[in-house]
Amino acid sequence: MRQIADYQVTSELGSGQGGQTFLCAPPARVPGAPAQVAVTLLDQPVGSGELAAVAEELQRYAALGHPHLLDLYDVGRWNHRLYMAEEYCPLGSLEDAAGRLDERTVARAVAAAARGAHALHDAGTAHRNIKPSSILLQPDGGKLSEPGVLHLVSPGQTVTGSRAAAAIEFMEPGVVRGERASRASDIWSLGASLHEALIGKSVYGMLPSGGLLALLRHVLGNAAGVHPDVGDPWRAVIERCVTLDRGDRYATALELADEIDRVEGLVSA
Repeated sequence: MRQIADYQVTSELGSGQGGQTFLCAPPARVPGAPAQVAVTLLDQPVGSGELAAVAEELQRYAALGHPHLLDLYDVGRWNHRLYMAEEYCPLGSLEDAAGRLDERTVARAVAAAARGAHALHDAGTAHRNIKPSSILLQPDGGKLSEPGVLHLVSPGQTVTGSRAAAAIEFMEPGVVRGERASRASDIWSLGASLHEALIGKSVYGMLPSGGLLALLRHVLGNAAGVHPDVGDPWRAVIERCVTLDRGDRYATALELADEIDRVEGLVSA
């Protein structure tokens, strides 16, 4: 692919739940955009009403201007498909280096993402799609990508399709069952992402290889837990995030971020 709308494609960065991401040169009409941006093109066609709903939610996200939220430059439709142009992070994401980064780097990235999530929550938005690939690495920490918008494009279909399997293990079980996403469900996802990034293993242990249906059965039929390879004091942090009772989790993502900072200071000392 050479072009997406009026963005010139340089290379493909990867694919994920619901779409593909490309490194692009932005058009002059996008103010403040750097020389290279990451453009995500969703697989599924969207109508004008769906585009308006997505644009409204993402405009609220972009208006926050939070230092730990990925900069969003543009949202539009091309060939009936939704695209989003956002900040390009050449260091990649926690998914790219799961289990291979030192604890300090992981902790700082997840704490930063938690602070970004807290800003979203205070603005009245649940992220819904926190996972290692949504936490982008920065030299001094990390940034959280834009909130999940597939629920606006295909209501009730956010855990279907061949690419959904990569996200299900990081979704709170209640959300997988259809419960409303919230601060608490995002905190669950932050804990599951921290677990994966620290040791390269899921909070559900060995995942089945039989496809999406097998994974759904596994996730819904087994409680999340902390692998023995996760040492103290990270174990207590993750256990509190992924406990079944939402009321037993950290009250806010900011509280979680502060706790991660405290633990990171202990393990780095």
